[in-house]
Amino acid sequence: MEKFISFFTTLSLIFSYLLGFSAPSVDGNVKIAGKDSLVGISALYAGQGLTADEDYYYTSGSVFNQKSGIGVQFLAKWDANTFKMVKMNLAPIPRKNKKDFGSGHIGGISYYDGVIYAPVEGTDYSINFVYLYDADDLSLIKYYDVSCDALDDGIPWIAVDGKNGFAYCSRWGSTSTLLRFRLDDMSLDGTVQLSEEISRIQGGEFYNGKLYLSKDESHSTEEKVLCVDVETGEVQTAFIPQMTGYDNEAEDITVYPRDDGSLFHILNYDKLLGLNIMHYSNEK
Repeated sequence: MEKFISFFTTLSLIFSYLLGFSAPSVDGNVKIAGKDSLVGISALYAGQGLTADEDYYYTSGSVFNQKSGIGVQFLAKWDANTFKMVKMNLAPIPRKNKKDFGSGHIGGISYYDGVIYAPVEGTDYSINFVYLYDADDLSLIKYYDVSCDALDDGIPWIAVDGKNGFAYCSRWGSTSTLLRFRLDDMSLDGTVQLSEEISRIQGGEFYNGKLYLSKDESHSTEEKVLCVDVETGEVQTAFIPQMTGYDNEAEDITVYPRDDGSLFHILNYDKLLGLNIMHYSNEK
């Protein structure tokens, strides 16, 4: 089995190189500081969500058929320096919740004060939850039902503003509104009216009071990172990651300063070969 995985990994890296997946570029006041690549089975553990603290990256993954409700989900913890996996949860969603609510997809996650916040949707896009996991061992702490009329097509991401005690999310399709929830009980606190419509947001993270969002552009090798002022609703384009070769899916983003000078860390998922976690500095 190990030999097979090693062969598959080598083959995937060769294909990735030939197709240009390993040579991305970026437009904006940032530069590429590095990348970590996961292929084969390892990519499944990190295909959806990404967040970080001082020592670790945390990822979520989902292989889920929305119509049938059949699928598997993952949470994983990785050493920030070596990107070696140190912990995994192979059953982050209880079986009962899968049966009762159709819950089966974990999206873009966020970290705050030892807790991972994860948005969970399922076969019925209008039934949505936020799960809380212990960042130490990835065990489930509790979950909250955040279903509401404004989340009528799922809950693809969540971003925690721990300083002010809120979490933010939006629907997947076009919207000019962010939803704001209280961290203490995940009750809906209000909305933020945006200066322009957003759509296809895969993840978000707060840094220095601003919300950064990863936007997947449909049928394009140019993705987009947005910067949102949640006080005013002003939306600006922070920078544009360009993936060469063919269309890759931009997934979650986390914003955390590392010793190598990187600040923005973004999942770019190629459903055939694997994924790259791209690291960007904020100085050109």
